[in-house]
Amino acid sequence: MMKKYLFAIILSVSSLQTMELFGQSVVEGRVVDIATGKGIVGVSVQTGSLQVYTDTLGNYCIPNLSGVVELDFNSEGYCSRSLLVHVDS
Repeated sequence: MMKKYLFAIILSVSSLQTMELFGQSVVEGRVVDIATGKGIVGVSVQTGSLQVYTDTLGNYCIPNLSGVVELDFNSEGYCSRSLLVHVDS
C-alpha cells in the first residue's frame, strides 16, 4: 500500500494570558492531506511526553510549550513528519 503525504501547518504560536497557564505558550495548527487539502482527523501530534490528536477538521492545539520543540505527526496510511518550532513564552 502506498502511503499518502500529510502537510502540517503551524497556524500560530501564541502566549496564553490565563491564570492557569500564565507565562506559557500554545502551538496550534492544522494537518491536511497534501493531495486534497482536506483536514485529517486523528493525527497524533507529539512533542516529548505531550500528545494530542487532530479533531474532525485536522486542527490541533498543544499548550504549555516553550523553547525549541520538535513536533512529530503520525497517522496510519500517511508518511510521518517532524517539524521544529521556536516557541517564545
